[in-house]
Amino acid sequence: MGRKILIAMDESENAMRGVRYAADTLKGIKDIHIILYHVLPESIDALEKMKGGDWAKVSGFAEQVARIRALAAEKRRTIEEAMAKAKDILKESGIKEDSIEIKIKEREEGIARDLLKEADRTGCDTIVVGRRGISMAFFFGSVSDKIVKYAKDCTVWVVQ
Repeated sequence: MGRKILIAMDESENAMRGVRYAADTLKGIKDIHIILYHVLPESIDALEKMKGGDWAKVSGFAEQVARIRALAAEKRRTIEEAMAKAKDILKESGIKEDSIEIKIKEREEGIARDLLKEADRTGCDTIVVGRRGISMAFFFGSVSDKIVKYAKDCTVWVVQ
């Protein structure tokens, strides 16, 4: 296998610009594998486990857990739609569908650390990240800043 590229995804326009940049840059390259990767926020399973304890006595706790679960499901749908759009952009640039992998994982340590671990685990030689994600931090977002600081043995494309 040739080049392996991990594209960090969220539902921001900056992430989609990263996809478009990668699609334009990689156009015509045949031996490539792209991983569209998103880290979901922490699971609410911990809240579910609290239902049996003292927290269950808090007024409206079960309703709030249900509300958070619904919000998490909506977030997942939103990112799945963004991933499908990103995949379409890559395919339109000539990248074969079987060379594009979509991964949505629950957060384990932190978004940046989880992205870096995935890149290392899968042997990616390039990470593509939007300069700022949803937080719209001043210069770099916290995730892109950490990726740039801690990425080893790979190239990082920070796309504006």
